[in-house]
Amino acid sequence: MLIYLIIVLLFCAIYPLVPRKHIKWLFIALVLALSIMAFFAVPKDTDDLYNYFRTLAKLRRGGFKCLRRMIENGEEHWNLLPVCGFYFYFVSLFPNNGMLAATTIFLAYGSMFWVLWKAAQRYEVNKWYLFLSSFFILSTYWFYDICSGVRNGLAFTLFCFFAYIELAEKKFKPLCWLGYIAICMMHSSGILMMIIRIALLISGKRGGKLVSVLIFFAMVVGGAFMPRLGEITNIEYLTLISEKAERAVSTAGTYSNTQYIVNISVFLVSALVFIYMAYAVNKQKEKYGSFSEYMNFVQLIIFFMLGSVTFGLTFIRFARWVIPAVIAPVFMVGMQANSSEKDEILAGGGGRKSIIKSGMTVSSNEIIINFCFVAYTVVHMWYACNGTSLIWLKFK
Repeated sequence: MLIYLIIVLLFCAIYPLVPRKHIKWLFIALVLALSIMAFFAVPKDTDDLYNYFRTLAKLRRGGFKCLRRMIENGEEHWNLLPVCGFYFYFVSLFPNNGMLAATTIFLAYGSMFWVLWKAAQRYEVNKWYLFLSSFFILSTYWFYDICSGVRNGLAFTLFCFFAYIELAEKKFKPLCWLGYIAICMMHSSGILMMIIRIALLISGKRGGKLVSVLIFFAMVVGGAFMPRLGEITNIEYLTLISEKAERAVSTAGTYSNTQYIVNISVFLVSALVFIYMAYAVNKQKEKYGSFSEYMNFVQLIIFFMLGSVTFGLTFIRFARWVIPAVIAPVFMVGMQANSSEKDEILAGGGGRKSIIKSGMTVSSNEIIINFCFVAYTVVHMWYACNGTSLIWLKFK
């Protein structure tokens, strides 16, 4: 925990000294530092990472033949999730088990900070807003959970990465869809993100409010139906999803502790941030119109989470790995749109009194949101260092 906090504090201290155009190099240094820290992490024997180390050792001994045999025999469900098998096989080519956590952290944090940098460049985001979004990720994204759990968190985060490229950057659409499919073959939870993406496709570019409501009710009803899916089908992939859904529903009552309450708070704060940022972006359609489809994607995620709030495992995983990845770019682009509106008001015509009043309203909103966002993120950072799985992080 202490090393993570030191890395974050160093990032915060160095950030103001780095020119805006060179922030990407600071992001690269940050991601490498987190990856090196993950490399030296030592899992407890109850952690998933401990069992994954055994799998890596098995793959090193048996090589590609072992991977093929494990896929054919359905070990680790790799017959249904072959991308996961190939990922583990790739990591097993390195002599040290620490490469699994290091590679996972590099891909997860690297993809999130790449999105922040690209969005900051595309929408000319202020350096301060870029910092706040970066700090939000460092504060709310559960480092050791993905470091140990690997598959689920990585699948969610990379799906958000591909979604940004496709929906905001408007690039590589076929490759992004191949990425979505690959993620579904890495971890079964990827199908949840795929459902959201397909719902957006059905709703069209406007993202329809009706589809958002349908997503909410589909999650409420689906939560009761999905665990029984395995009883009515022999399709192995659907049976696997059914098993995972049953686990999510059965653990719903076990998350009444502080961690679950904190995840609820992250969701509520993020939902409020999204509502205001959607309003700000919508008022600046001419400049930020290309971001609207990505905003619609995030809107569906929020309604999906609202419908899954009673399904502990599903909800907390979205709160820990999806919300930080999607709300961070939404916040900074939305705040930049708000700032652009203020500049337009002050530069526009009309009565002087009306200009001052409108400008003060937008400025007041900006100050209040900044203060509340900073306050919450700092408090959550304190909690991350004292109440999350970071406290279990040990090193060689």
